[in-house]
Amino acid sequence: MILSCLPVSYFPAMLRGEMSVEGFAAEARALGLQAIDLSILLLEGRGPRGLSALRRAVESEGLFVNMVTCYPDYTHPEGAERERQAEQARGLRPVFENHARPGVWERFDFCYPTDLFLAVVRATEGSGLGVNFDTANTLAYGDDPLPVLCSVRHRLACIHAAETRARGRFEPAVLGEGAVPFGALFRYLRESGYDGPVSIEEAGGRGPEGLRIAVELVRRLWNEEDLHE
Repeated sequence: MILSCLPVSYFPAMLRGEMSVEGFAAEARALGLQAIDLSILLLEGRGPRGLSALRRAVESEGLFVNMVTCYPDYTHPEGAERERQAEQARGLRPVFENHARPGVWERFDFCYPTDLFLAVVRATEGSGLGVNFDTANTLAYGDDPLPVLCSVRHRLACIHAAETRARGRFEPAVLGEGAVPFGALFRYLRESGYDGPVSIEEAGGRGPEGLRIAVELVRRLWNEEDLHE
């Protein structure tokens, strides 16, 4: 397993300039993570030289950037805008998430509910499009996440280990303080041979404490002995 983190709780401070990506990378290193995830919102205004400098700074902490989450709209009515957004993604491996609603959107993702997400996965079979499976969003829709994860296992590129307080509610929480069945999900991933990135989507709002709790939980539950208790 490659352990990473998307620091959603930190986004407001990072966007205000009160915390840097480099500062978060140092915190991630101290927690023993191998990588970090970023949002494209944190990269606005950075040209090629700025992005190269950022990459070097992250790598100087012994980490790498696992994923950059983006919010493209390939259904935009203007062809030129669709092409502009597609051009920005050239050279990258795209992955598709069972998404809910990022802060930059007014409505829920078009892949909501789960049957639409699975329909898109089936329709893009053989395209090279990977899947980023979010452990909380399917449950927030009111569905059991394990059967959905099993359905997309062959396309899996990354896991977003995220928490929601209750089934049928999109209410982020610190990992382990909600309704997501992490033990069952991780058991299946381990037994199916998955050893790729698990990115903690830390959106519980408790800052460093919440992140520390999440890292400890994921490590403990991923441990083989714990999974088979």
